[in-house]
Amino acid sequence: MSGVSASIDFTVSGSLKGDAQGGTLDFKLSPIGQSLKIKPGTATEADGDILYRAQRTLAGSASENLDLSGTLQDAFKNVIAAAEITAIVIQAAEANTGNIVVGGAASNRFQGPFVGTGAFVTAPGQAFFAVNPHGWPVTAGTGDLLKIANDAAGNAIYDILLIGRTAAVA
Repeated sequence: MSGVSASIDFTVSGSLKGDAQGGTLDFKLSPIGQSLKIKPGTATEADGDILYRAQRTLAGSASENLDLSGTLQDAFKNVIAAAEITAIVIQAAEANTGNIVVGGAASNRFQGPFVGTGAFVTAPGQAFFAVNPHGWPVTAGTGDLLKIANDAAGNAIYDILLIGRTAAVA
């Protein structure tokens, strides 16, 4: 069966050491995180059949609206028609002179993890990462544009990874 096989793991663990009355204390942080295993298909929340991966360049102060249902192409040149997006990763190149701003399209905005017209700023060398196994809905023609903007005068490079499904999971 064609589709996506992926493993997305995000875990934070650690400790805090410090001086306190009576000596040094060591606070252990209980691990927190999420793990998402995706298999080919569209029937369940663990399924995926869309994978888009690209490195893109924006001219100074430019922006682009990525159409999640109608113009982006996968590695096999198939047009992506997403019904749900389950993972978004945007990484700004270290050499960028400004930020990559993700979200906030003026119209037909993909809401995804954003509230209203909200956006997320990704500074040079940083990444934006969001996962939702339930899937964020994509509505062709009215809710499918993911805006990516360069807030500086020089060119900016970013890497993008999108995983999703062509059918909404009921």
